Amino acid sequence: MRAAIVIPAAGLGKRFRSPGKRKPFVQLNGRPMLIWTLKAFEAVPQVAEIVIAAHPKDIQAAWKQVKKYRCRKVSAIVPGGKTRADSVYCGLRAVSKSADVVAVHDAARPLVAPGLIQRVLKMAHRRGAALAA
Repeated sequence: MRAAIVIPAAGLGKRFRSPGKRKPFVQLNGRPMLIWTLKAFEAVPQVAEIVIAAHPKDIQAAWKQVKKYRCRKVSAIVPGGKTRADSVYCGLRAVSKSADVVAVHDAARPLVAPGLIQRVLKMAHRRGAALAA
């Protein structure tokens, strides 16, 4: 199975109250939240590509973090939309056609475990859709 992941990271984080930084770039134990999320997906062998949908003003900053932390599976960082749904759509448009499964996971949910990711991808591949809840 070849999985593609779309990471919406374009939100303003209004409820999060992080002055001067959008939520994906807030530090969590020494790393930006976005990097914790990416590293969880990078640890899963079935994940072949990751597309980030970032706020248009954050695209360069996102690439800088991806390079700094050596996130090798990020294939694209695209401008996100006004809503989460718009950002997911923008990310889906950048996913390669060779993906068997596509998953969506918010950048601001950094504590997802690689084992859970693998189980959800496996079930989605087998059944056509899956959700971790």
